[in-house]
Amino acid sequence: MSQDLTPAFSAVFPDAQSETRSLLRPVVTGFEPADTVCPLEARMQEVKFACENAPPGGKQCASLRYYQSAERARVSGDEAECIRRLAAAEKALA
Repeated sequence: MSQDLTPAFSAVFPDAQSETRSLLRPVVTGFEPADTVCPLEARMQEVKFACENAPPGGKQCASLRYYQSAERARVSGDEAECIRRLAAAEKALA
C-alpha cells in the first residue's frame, strides 16, 4: 500500500533539495549583527541627544533645524549633505 512519491515530488518540485539547503543559510543578505551600528546613525543619535538636551534658546533652535535638515538629507540618500548638516548642528551648539 505504501507508495514512493519521490519521483512525483521531484517532478513537481525540482529544486526541493536546493530549497532545503537555502533554509539553512541566512535569508537576509547584508545582515548586520544587532550590536553593529552604522557610523552615520551613531552620529545622528549623538547630535540629536545633544540638540534635545541643550539649554533652551537660539542655539538649540538653530541646531534642531540643522539636525532636521540632516534627517531629510539622510532619507533622500545624500550622505555627504547629511554629514555637512550634522557638522553645522554641532557648530551651532558650540
